[in-house]
Amino acid sequence: MIRLMFLIIVAAQVLSCGNYECFINQVGEYQFDVEKTMGQSDRLKRYYELDSLKKFRIVFKEDSTFHTNMQVDFFYDTIGTWESGTCGFENPGIMKYYTSPVKEQFGTCHKGDSFCAKIGPYNRGGITLWFRKVKF
Repeated sequence: MIRLMFLIIVAAQVLSCGNYECFINQVGEYQFDVEKTMGQSDRLKRYYELDSLKKFRIVFKEDSTFHTNMQVDFFYDTIGTWESGTCGFENPGIMKYYTSPVKEQFGTCHKGDSFCAKIGPYNRGGITLWFRKVKF
């Protein structure tokens, strides 16, 4: 039964985005890239201890769920679901939170690419947040 549910979820993911390769490339664990993010904006420095942000991680799982390892105010929740877009920003992926109606976009990773970006509104002004893939 669990295998059947997994296959249904993966099939729905493939059909919804039309690109299974982009879905598989996105699966993994990502660490917040403080240097790359701060290189374009220093706004987060005003609100966060930078050493704590270096520990922030997000995990995109094969069952189309995600979770983070800590609560931060630039993510509405620590858990939710995700849908892969096509590779790159042409058709970004979508994150849906369990406790919020908000949907946010993120740039999906290309094969061999170690970065992805979360784009969309941030409650202290718009910002692109960069993540580096640390586990495949």
